[in-house]
Amino acid sequence: MDCITRLAKAVQYPMNGLRSAFRYEAAFRQEVLISVILLPIALWISQSFVEAAILIGSFVSVLLVELLNSAIETVHAC
Repeated sequence: MDCITRLAKAVQYPMNGLRSAFRYEAAFRQEVLISVILLPIALWISQSFVEAAILIGSFVSVLLVELLNSAIETVHAC
């Protein structure tokens, strides 16, 4: 039972962080919206699996960098 509780909390904490970033960070919301719009287009225009992986990776990296930036701004404000 302890393992399941720990796993549930390990999933819950990052989801709370993503929810908070989406709720309070306008730039993160904009980048998610742009990714939702452009991701199907990227998959449609990609010629191979490698191209699709690179395009998806670029969307994910933009979102990760925005989360890191938001975290740094939050820590700096404290």
